[in-house]
Amino acid sequence: MRIKKIRISGKADETVLSITLKDILKYIDNPSSNQWKLLWIEGIGSYEESMLEFETKINESPNGILFSYNELIKLSDAMHQIIDLTLIADLESEKLIRYDIDDMMYKNCKYVIELIDSCFWEFTSSEMKVVESMRQKIDGAVDEIVK
Repeated sequence: MRIKKIRISGKADETVLSITLKDILKYIDNPSSNQWKLLWIEGIGSYEESMLEFETKINESPNGILFSYNELIKLSDAMHQIIDLTLIADLESEKLIRYDIDDMMYKNCKYVIELIDSCFWEFTSSEMKVVESMRQKIDGAVDEIVK
């Protein structure tokens, strides 16, 4: 199976990354058919509880926390800024675990969405149609990294 990763850095003249989680998620075909698990988050905002409690619940969980697609949209809208994030998705829930090696996560999960230090997104998938659509349509510099 072929896997591709793209890096989304936003427009060259932006000092703050304006692309949100919601912007990334809208390119996923039939997103509600996948199971979504949030493995890591650090940010500013609030989502049903204090941010510190929410981050602790996610980041210290053994294998992340399941979210529906609609909950992820709500989370994206509630956050003022996401600093770091790791979100995985697949049709099979048993693949949604914390991996010791990132390459295993990329190979086993249908989608891996990562935000690194508020600077850029990395999107990894075996769904070439989705990756190519994002690469062509998301504003800003997008560099493709083949895995």
